[in-house]
Amino acid sequence: MPPKAPIDFNSVRQAFGDGPDLIRDWFLRGKHEDNPFEGFIFTWIAFNGWAERATGLERDTDWIQTLAVSDEMSRDFAELLDWNELAKKAVRRLMSAAPVFKSSWLRKKRRELHLSDSEPGGSRADQVDFWLAAPDVKANFRPACARMHRQQRDRLPFNWAHTLHAVYQVRCNLFHGEKARNNALDARFTADGRRILTAMIEATDLFGVS
Repeated sequence: MPPKAPIDFNSVRQAFGDGPDLIRDWFLRGKHEDNPFEGFIFTWIAFNGWAERATGLERDTDWIQTLAVSDEMSRDFAELLDWNELAKKAVRRLMSAAPVFKSSWLRKKRRELHLSDSEPGGSRADQVDFWLAAPDVKANFRPACARMHRQQRDRLPFNWAHTLHAVYQVRCNLFHGEKARNNALDARFTADGRRILTAMIEATDLFGVS
């Protein structure tokens, strides 16, 4: 899908004032926060603020699409994974466990199927297959192409577009109050999401804080 708008990569990097300074403050709070859930929230607020400012788009889905198809961001992400082992491991963990399902849908399905709040037994791959087989799974997961990759017995690519969509679903689950602090998978998703975003922001100096 085509981008919805051009991206001004210097919209915060070379700018100062209340808006850009607040984005930097949120980013630094997220980077240094010990709690993975709060750290992810602060980091996402900064990233969200930058994205809206850089694209002029207010709807999440519009700027997510625009960033996902950006050649520059795709190249920067690929280069990041070439040298940053921590980011590479975070991407591998997240995308190997993807897709990320919509938590409100999972809660509804568990209730309908009389399941506990924990995931079905077996490996993460077994759990993904279980939920993807649900007749009404539809678009209740990201990346949206995950089902196609699974049917073709292919893993999800560890690239910028697929990773961004997975991280965005982590954001949606967390911001809508559907993440559990005592759930190991939720904690891992949020920790890896923050690590990926932080590494990408710092490697490209998006906020001018390097």
